[in-house]
Amino acid sequence: MAGVRNGPLARIYVTTSGISELVTVPPEETWLLKAVHYVSGAGGTGRAYVRMQSSDQVIIALIADTQLEGNSSFTWEGWTAVGPGDHIAVSIDAPPVHVWISGAALPGTISASAQAWATRL
Repeated sequence: MAGVRNGPLARIYVTTSGISELVTVPPEETWLLKAVHYVSGAGGTGRAYVRMQSSDQVIIALIADTQLEGNSSFTWEGWTAVGPGDHIAVSIDAPPVHVWISGAALPGTISASAQAWATRL
Protein backbone atom coordinates (compact mmCIF):
# COMPACT_ATOMS: atom_id res chain seq x y z
CA MET A 1 0.00 0.00 0.00
CA ALA A 2 1.31 3.45 -0.88
CA GLY A 3 1.94 5.94 1.90
CA VAL A 4 0.46 9.40 2.23
CA ARG A 5 1.31 11.58 -0.74
CA ASN A 6 1.20 15.35 -1.06
CA GLY A 7 -0.77 16.94 -3.84
CA PRO A 8 -2.96 19.89 -4.77
CA LEU A 9 -5.93 20.35 -2.44
CA ALA A 10 -7.40 23.60 -3.77
CA ARG A 11 -6.53 26.19 -6.37
CA ILE A 12 -8.19 29.29 -7.73
CA TYR A 13 -7.53 32.31 -9.95
CA VAL A 14 -8.97 35.29 -8.07
CA THR A 15 -10.08 38.23 -10.24
CA THR A 16 -12.14 40.24 -7.72
CA SER A 17 -11.21 41.56 -4.29
CA GLY A 18 -12.70 40.06 -1.14
CA ILE A 19 -13.21 36.54 0.14
CA SER A 20 -13.50 33.69 -2.36
CA GLU A 21 -14.70 30.31 -1.09
CA LEU A 22 -12.43 27.50 -2.26
CA VAL A 23 -13.57 24.19 -0.85
CA THR A 24 -15.22 22.29 1.98
CA VAL A 25 -13.25 19.31 3.27
CA PRO A 26 -15.14 16.16 2.24
CA PRO A 27 -16.82 13.90 4.80
CA GLU A 28 -14.58 11.20 6.26
CA GLU A 29 -11.38 13.11 5.39
CA THR A 30 -8.88 15.20 7.32
CA TRP A 31 -6.63 17.51 5.32
CA LEU A 32 -3.11 18.60 6.19
CA LEU A 33 -2.37 21.98 4.61
CA LYS A 34 1.37 22.23 4.05
CA ALA A 35 1.95 25.01 1.49
CA VAL A 36 0.14 28.01 0.02
CA HIS A 37 1.51 29.65 -3.13
CA TYR A 38 0.43 33.07 -4.38
CA VAL A 39 1.37 34.54 -7.78
CA SER A 40 0.04 38.04 -8.33
CA GLY A 41 -0.66 39.82 -11.57
CA ALA A 42 -0.32 43.53 -12.28
CA GLY A 43 -2.59 44.60 -9.43
CA GLY A 44 -1.39 46.85 -6.63
CA THR A 45 -0.14 45.84 -3.20
CA GLY A 46 -2.68 44.24 -0.90
CA ARG A 47 -3.26 41.72 1.84
CA ALA A 48 -3.72 38.04 0.97
CA TYR A 49 -4.59 35.20 3.35
CA VAL A 50 -6.21 31.79 3.56
CA ARG A 51 -9.14 31.52 5.96
CA MET A 52 -10.09 28.26 7.63
CA GLN A 53 -13.55 28.07 9.22
CA SER A 54 -14.94 25.28 11.37
CA SER A 55 -17.81 23.19 10.05
CA ASP A 56 -20.19 24.88 12.54
CA GLN A 57 -18.93 28.27 11.23
CA VAL A 58 -18.00 29.42 14.76
CA ILE A 59 -14.18 29.30 14.74
CA ILE A 60 -11.96 31.02 12.17
CA ALA A 61 -8.18 30.92 11.74
CA LEU A 62 -5.89 32.55 9.17
CA ILE A 63 -2.71 31.25 7.55
CA ALA A 64 -0.41 32.49 4.78
CA ASP A 65 -1.22 36.09 5.77
CA THR A 66 0.98 38.48 3.78
CA GLN A 67 1.17 41.80 1.95
CA LEU A 68 1.44 40.78 -1.69
CA GLU A 69 2.88 43.22 -4.21
CA GLY A 70 1.84 43.30 -7.86
CA ASN A 71 3.82 40.99 -10.17
CA SER A 72 5.30 39.00 -7.30
CA SER A 73 4.97 35.64 -5.62
CA PHE A 74 4.88 34.38 -2.04
CA THR A 75 4.98 30.88 -0.55
CA TRP A 76 3.87 29.92 2.95
CA GLU A 77 5.10 26.58 4.25
CA GLY A 78 3.84 25.14 7.49
CA TRP A 79 1.51 22.52 8.79
CA THR A 80 -2.09 22.65 9.94
CA ALA A 81 -5.08 20.31 9.86
CA VAL A 82 -8.68 20.87 8.82
CA GLY A 83 -11.43 18.34 9.43
CA PRO A 84 -14.53 17.09 7.64
CA GLY A 85 -16.94 19.90 6.78
CA ASP A 86 -14.42 22.66 7.55
CA HIS A 87 -14.32 25.45 4.98
CA ILE A 88 -11.29 26.93 3.23
CA ALA A 89 -11.43 30.36 1.58
CA VAL A 90 -8.95 32.96 0.36
CA SER A 91 -9.06 36.73 0.75
CA ILE A 92 -7.31 38.91 -1.81
CA ASP A 93 -7.21 42.72 -1.67
CA ALA A 94 -5.39 43.39 -4.97
CA PRO A 95 -6.32 40.90 -7.71
CA PRO A 96 -5.58 39.17 -9.96
CA VAL A 97 -3.84 36.45 -7.94
CA HIS A 98 -3.31 32.74 -8.55
CA VAL A 99 -3.60 30.65 -5.35
CA TRP A 100 -2.44 27.05 -5.00
CA ILE A 101 -2.84 25.07 -1.75
CA SER A 102 -1.09 21.74 -1.38
CA GLY A 103 -0.88 19.10 1.30
CA ALA A 104 -2.32 15.68 2.04
CA ALA A 105 -5.87 14.32 2.17
CA LEU A 106 -6.02 11.63 4.85
CA PRO A 107 -8.79 9.07 5.21
CA GLY A 108 -10.69 9.28 8.48
CA THR A 109 -11.83 11.99 10.82
CA ILE A 110 -10.64 13.60 14.00
CA SER A 111 -12.40 11.90 16.90
CA ALA A 112 -15.45 13.59 18.40
CA SER A 113 -13.74 13.74 21.80
CA ALA A 114 -10.75 15.54 20.29
CA GLN A 115 -13.05 18.06 18.61
CA ALA A 116 -14.94 18.67 21.86
CA TRP A 117 -11.66 19.23 23.71
CA ALA A 118 -10.46 21.67 21.03
CA THR A 119 -13.59 23.83 21.28
CA ARG A 120 -13.33 24.02 25.10
CA LEU A 121 -9.87 25.60 25.04
